[in-house]
Amino acid sequence: MALRFFGQKAMTNTRILVVEDEPTIRDWMVEILSDAGFEVDEAGNSDVAVKLLDADGYRLLVTDVNMPGKLDGAELAERAHSKHPKLPVVFMTARPEVLDRLRSAGIPGEILPKPFKVERLLAVVRDLTRTGPAAVHRGAASEQDTLVPAMV
Repeated sequence: MALRFFGQKAMTNTRILVVEDEPTIRDWMVEILSDAGFEVDEAGNSDVAVKLLDADGYRLLVTDVNMPGKLDGAELAERAHSKHPKLPVVFMTARPEVLDRLRSAGIPGEILPKPFKVERLLAVVRDLTRTGPAAVHRGAASEQDTLVPAMV
């Protein structure tokens, strides 16, 4: 069952980069955030993400911590922060100690503990991009539709 958002879709012109090596989770997140009106780019590893981050214009980086590539999610955030100091980062992880590393590096952002629900993802993204209230989602969604698995 796919999630459906109702009401007029307001485009935010807010660019987000989602970095997740698990294709199912990445596709799900891109769909949810796009449906909520965000402009979403995606990367399956840190190497692709670094190239995308070289371009300016992202308002938020959403990244997994453990992923393939030369950098893990924390190192990717540190590199992004060196070029774009005000870019907030959302770390998707089951490892809360990453927040300490984020804070000690002076990187603005939050941890989104896995597993998480659609509503929590949207609330965190909207809070960090300051785009307004969370989208309302209709229908009795199954847990499979609303939770991101706790893949580490």
